[in-house]
Amino acid sequence: MNQPADQEAMSRESLHERIATFGLTEDASAIEAAAAPAARLRFEATALDELPARGTYAGGDPDLPQEFAWPAWRGKPLTFLAQFDLREVAATVDLGLPAEGLLSFFFDAVDQPWGFSPEDAGSAAVVWTAPGTPTIRTPRPASDAGPYGRDQGAGLSEYERLSPARATLRKMLTLPDAFHPSVRALFPELDSADDGKVRRYEALRESLYVAPHHQLGGYAFELQNPMEVECEYCASGNDGSDGFDASLVGAPEFERRAFAWRLLLSLDTDEVLGRDVSRREVAWASKGGLYVFNRAPATARRDFSSPWAVVQGT
Repeated sequence: MNQPADQEAMSRESLHERIATFGLTEDASAIEAAAAPAARLRFEATALDELPARGTYAGGDPDLPQEFAWPAWRGKPLTFLAQFDLREVAATVDLGLPAEGLLSFFFDAVDQPWGFSPEDAGSAAVVWTAPGTPTIRTPRPASDAGPYGRDQGAGLSEYERLSPARATLRKMLTLPDAFHPSVRALFPELDSADDGKVRRYEALRESLYVAPHHQLGGYAFELQNPMEVECEYCASGNDGSDGFDASLVGAPEFERRAFAWRLLLSLDTDEVLGRDVSRREVAWASKGGLYVFNRAPATARRDFSSPWAVVQGT
């Protein structure tokens, strides 16, 4: 389901009004210039056989090329998260993704690695299926359950196979966190916990999101620290479990590489995605979120071979 063609103008007008509401009028031009479009996702539970072939949906089973090897990590098949009909996405919002084909997401939803270690590489997979490629509805292979276990021992748990859900896309605008280079100059007291301007800006950002919040593209709404730095730090072979090396992350070249990472997909904790198996919400960490990133130059090349996933809790 797409939005009216004038939705961008409506969104930007609404953003301008919100900026004034939060007392940031003097910085309105800079904030509006930093805004990036995204697609807000809403999921509605449905039956597996009602999921549209090669359509946009979460959970259930994906449409994959025949003879395609299901993504796995550490010897276990990853959980299918969602797939997107990129023609529908392009008709809703320009996210710099391929204009056609399918984009499918997978993650180790059982063990849920945080993304703080270089050893977490491979815990997420993103697959672009080119238009015209024959596909078949493909069930997830069974495997031994991880720490979240299985319900009553039969079938796959809600973390191995999310419940099928139709997805509705709606265009929205997102804002970067206050540490992002595009807005950092607005906050000279950024490191001060008493900076009221930063608090107003972050309150403005938070007002753009309504839980459960699922999003394709745009800026992530982090629950803890900004994630672009984490992606670059750990994907480059550094262990961030005990914090980051300030001399490294503060270097201009590192920052340039870090902010080349772009959010592809974020999924919130949501009951809908676990309804079939247990009628419990599927939670990321402690009622947190899952975020999948890719480097922008790679996305422009249609290269999704090295994404990075981050899990954050509340």
